[in-house]
Amino acid sequence: MATGKTGATLRMPRATPAMQTLQTAKDEATRHGRSSHWETVWQEGVRPLGKFDAGGPCPALEILLAQDDVPRHPEARALVPGCGRGYDLPVLARHGFHVEGWELSETAAQVARDYINSQEHATPDAPLTGTMSVARMDFFEPTSDQQYDLIYDYTFLCALHPDSHQAWARQMRALLRPGGLLVTVIFPIVDKEGGPPFAMSMELVSGLLQGQNFECQHLAMLPDSSCNKGREGITALGLWRAPDAC
Repeated sequence: MATGKTGATLRMPRATPAMQTLQTAKDEATRHGRSSHWETVWQEGVRPLGKFDAGGPCPALEILLAQDDVPRHPEARALVPGCGRGYDLPVLARHGFHVEGWELSETAAQVARDYINSQEHATPDAPLTGTMSVARMDFFEPTSDQQYDLIYDYTFLCALHPDSHQAWARQMRALLRPGGLLVTVIFPIVDKEGGPPFAMSMELVSGLLQGQNFECQHLAMLPDSSCNKGREGITALGLWRAPDAC
């Protein structure tokens, strides 16, 4: 099992005024993962390949979903909190998942809805066998007690203030069915101060989830070919099995 920081330095595009406000906000909502500044960021426009947009799904997700240890049954449900533009939802739906994307910002949620609608028939050779939907939802206060077979976190944890990290881990356990799979694409693994995105590490994520009795099934840096462009060398993959019901 590989662990540790790479020591890389992350270079980010110049921040807009709204992003700068988001980075420096100290209000309680920000510290608990509910900052209203995200709506301003999305209203200003989040461009593909910018600070908060990878430009496409992480290649590692497609590779992972082809493996046998991913939950498989006709009603399998997946969740992508902080789904952004929604790149990952069609990937999961092509593999049979009934997938929901959540966004705190209504503007972001609408951008994601527009994207997934454009992907309904985009790959005739790989049709969607599952379903997709996007909701404006507070991850920490969902409006139902629905649980999921798989949850996919890519740049959601790093967008949260460190004060909310423990709550993130508790909520992941609450949202996953017993024995469900949490997939964490850990980014950015860098030495930096402040955020978002806040600096991540494999040790950080492992400590948070093992504190909630998740079983680590895989934790390692991703090869460059499995990373989004520009994120090579600073991205890792973790697979975590939720504890079985007592």
